[in-house]
Amino acid sequence: LSSLDYDAASGRYLAISDDRGNDRPGSGPARFYTLGVDVDGSGIRGVTFEGVTTLQRPDGTPFPDGTLDPEGLRRGPD
Repeated sequence: LSSLDYDAASGRYLAISDDRGNDRPGSGPARFYTLGVDVDGSGIRGVTFEGVTTLQRPDGTPFPDGTLDPEGLRRGPD
């Protein structure tokens, strides 16, 4: 995973997968994850993967394998 951003509206974090969507074990299409992070005064107590969203081209189809190399993610105000 690469890059974390916080969604204050949902209280969840977003993390992007930085693999290229190749046909390797554990790989998949270009995607980002929604995470629940349990944090207290002593640090991170646990992380839960709550969802996965495939990144899509403007026509709604996933990016072909190996054509996207995502490294960063930021949630906009909208």
